[in-house]
Amino acid sequence: CDSYETPPESSLLFWVGKSGGETKGYVFVTASKGYGGDISVMTGVDTEGKITGVQLLESNETPGLGQRAGEEGFRSQYTGKGGVLSVAKNSAGGEGEIGAITGATITSRAVTEAVNQALACYETVKGGEANG
Repeated sequence: CDSYETPPESSLLFWVGKSGGETKGYVFVTASKGYGGDISVMTGVDTEGKITGVQLLESNETPGLGQRAGEEGFRSQYTGKGGVLSVAKNSAGGEGEIGAITGATITSRAVTEAVNQALACYETVKGGEANG
């Protein structure tokens, strides 16, 4: 993308990525309640509603457990998925599922909830126009 812009009348925190004037994707910042407090997550979504990446911005989760949600091995599970995601009962997530971090299920669910919020926001703003 060669530029990002936030639609001026939006109450959502997001940016539209453009290249050559054409929308290429969106970046949303959302939050959810984790074990140690709010977890702030930045989620990239392409124009088809698929996740391009997830990054934790702020987290007070337990070191060695919940903090592992920031590791690439956990975050990469979201890439390419869309719709409503859920946390699997074990570490082997399937279609539409995210494998939980052992010992940090609350954190895994919180990150997934924040990503689901981003996907819901995408449905609100897709096409580059804020509806709410």
